[in-house]
Formats: sequence, C-alpha cells, structure tokens
Amino acid sequence: MKSFARVKLTLTLCLLTVALAVFGFAAEVFAQAATVVPAATALPTPRPSGSNPGPLAATDVPVEWSLFWVLMFFLTLAVGQMCANWLVRRGTFEND
Repeated sequence: MKSFARVKLTLTLCLLTVALAVFGFAAEVFAQAATVVPAATALPTPRPSGSNPGPLAATDVPVEWSLFWVLMFFLTLAVGQMCANWLVRRGTFEND
C-alpha cells in the first residue's frame, strides 16, 4: 500500500506540474495576443497618464499579469520544495 501511495503522489505531482506549465504557456500566449490590434480595427490610443507617462508599447503587460507571474514563481517554488522534500524522505541522498 505504501508503494501505491508513492506512485499516486508522484503521478499527481507530475500531472499538476504539466497542467501548470500548459496553463502558464497559454496565459503568456493570450497576454501577448491581447496586445496585438490589427491596423484595420485600430482603437484610438489613450492619453498616457500616471507618474511616468509614455506611449504604450506592443510588449507592455498589464499589472495583473505581473502579479500572475509572481504567483507562478512562488507556486513553482512550493512544488520544487515538495519534490525536494520527497527526495530527501525517500533517502536519495543517503550515503550507505
């Protein structure tokens, strides 16, 4: 039964990692695609405002996406910590 629990944990972590990677890649693609506006349907550019006004570039990302990547960083860090903990607990680095 202990072996089944390990396999289940490993499979769950692998699927979670793959899903996180796919979601992150899709979010990045959609963020870049959202900034592209065809010339035929070009919207009027808003006036720059704020403490550092300047024209918006095609690569500018909204603040929400920056916060998303901060969350992704810490989530990846947590998954890495769980994987490292699992490797230590199973005795991978023990010198016999």
